[in-house]
Amino acid sequence: MKRFHRAFVTVLILISVFATSVLAAPSVNELERKKKNAEKAMKELQDDLAETMADINEMEMKLVSKGEEVIRATAQLEEAEINEQKQYDNMVKRIVAMYERGDSSALQVIFESGSVAKMLQNMNNVQSIHEYDRAQLDKYIQVKEEIATLKATLETEQKEMQSLQAQLERQQKSLNQKISAKKTEIKNFDRQIEDAVQEAARRAAEEKDKVVLNSGTGGVKYTGTGDPAVGKAIVAETRKYLGVPYAWGGNTMKGIDCSGLTKAAHAAVGIYIDRWSGHQAIGGKAIGSVAEARPGDIICYSGHVAIYIGNERVIHAPHTGSYVKEATVYLKEIIAIRRYW
Repeated sequence: MKRFHRAFVTVLILISVFATSVLAAPSVNELERKKKNAEKAMKELQDDLAETMADINEMEMKLVSKGEEVIRATAQLEEAEINEQKQYDNMVKRIVAMYERGDSSALQVIFESGSVAKMLQNMNNVQSIHEYDRAQLDKYIQVKEEIATLKATLETEQKEMQSLQAQLERQQKSLNQKISAKKTEIKNFDRQIEDAVQEAARRAAEEKDKVVLNSGTGGVKYTGTGDPAVGKAIVAETRKYLGVPYAWGGNTMKGIDCSGLTKAAHAAVGIYIDRWSGHQAIGGKAIGSVAEARPGDIICYSGHVAIYIGNERVIHAPHTGSYVKEATVYLKEIIAIRRYW
């Protein structure tokens, strides 16, 4: 009786396992339906990614423009402060000359006139000097305050735009992760279909993965010769900016941003490329990998670019508050490598 009970239980377990395996195996049609849904979802994610990348490029252009405004406002503020100080110093000198060389100094200007008419005129002149000085000083102070307010407003707008750009880059990273997960999901469906039906495997091999994240085409057409000496010259020009502070829209030794640095280094050797990192990432000649990259190439990241200097190192202008420096080529996810020389 016990043997019969054990055998019966064993049969029930086998039936349960068999039934579970049969129920767990979806049909080929069901797998294909799920795969199509996954492909549709990935296409929607890629459309969102393309839109986000366009927004990032647009925001970068705005930030460069805003950075240029901040640089101009800073220069104007410095000039206004100098003018204010000059006016103040001149006013003090005149007051000292009239009142601190002796009690009779100002009186002599007024009373040693030779006539009442001349005296009144001299009194008016002394008063007008004070009024003019004060009016000029007030004018310079007002101009300085207006420029300082403008500069503060521009800097606030710049920070808000940087915050928005950071959000867009986080969104782009999230979309890339979701797309990667969808690709894995689709590959799993392909494998299940291949295991279920040989014909489905053949079709899957023919179709392959039709949805590939493409960085696009366009930008400056490649006309370079590939001369390594030109690439090394670009690196040499880039090194001149080491230690220069980061500034949105900057392209000088006083302040520079990432795409301004790459553009300036190329321009110094007679190669003129687009100003925006998004455009630099689709122009020139595409390089397949870091292993194929050579000094002088542009390493392109999401919303960022750097000059490759060899040995998996780059020179770049990182972000506000930092300065041009060397770094590992893998500082962010690489989306493209371009050569313009």
